[in-house]
Amino acid sequence: MNALEKIVRDTFKLEESDDITPVVEDIETLFALCECFAKLDSGASLAAQRKILASLKPSEVRSDADIDDAVLSRIGMFLPGGPIRLFTNDDPPSESELGAAIEKARQSLGPVKRGRSPGTISLATRQLALGLAHIWKQQALKSPSRKVLKRRLQNGEDVSEERGSYNHFVNAVCEFAPSSLRKPRKGKVATANYIARLGIAELKKREQDGSEAALRGLLPESLWLGKKNP
Repeated sequence: MNALEKIVRDTFKLEESDDITPVVEDIETLFALCECFAKLDSGASLAAQRKILASLKPSEVRSDADIDDAVLSRIGMFLPGGPIRLFTNDDPPSESELGAAIEKARQSLGPVKRGRSPGTISLATRQLALGLAHIWKQQALKSPSRKVLKRRLQNGEDVSEERGSYNHFVNAVCEFAPSSLRKPRKGKVATANYIARLGIAELKKREQDGSEAALRGLLPESLWLGKKNP
């Protein structure tokens, strides 16, 4: 039993591998999705993506030409099966699939004149937080919540500590998440406690949306398309 399987087993009190494995697969799939978002965070600006997409041909993508990862991720968002198909050789898309995806990627940039502010929270961080909160709710059958313990040190200083089973779950899983999933475009790497708090807020916000993406624990497409920052 690997580390993630132990975390899932102990957190959700599961014993059978048939119950543990799907949850671990959900976490690993979340990591892969977030890595695609990380490429969008760190890649070319929206203006640069627009310029690349203007003349990009499916044959260039299929020939493994040197194309910015943010552009590939954007194209991949419009492929059946998602961006991961462009970063592995398991199921390469056909030229017709690529043609349609490239056109939709061009259209997605629309009238946008510039990208997100470099100070905003990264898409990878937001999706990781939302995804873990969604997995928690699916398995625990209750919404994630914070438990803060306040205590006074011997020197008289008051401190607060994040506690609770949800916070412990996020901290444990984040130990195995690539650091690129928690790193903003500038500044320090987000702490697991911050990701836990962000996940609660994102989940509440997305549940109000009522969209299909929200029901699956996914950020709305308007975010990764760069249209707005809901």
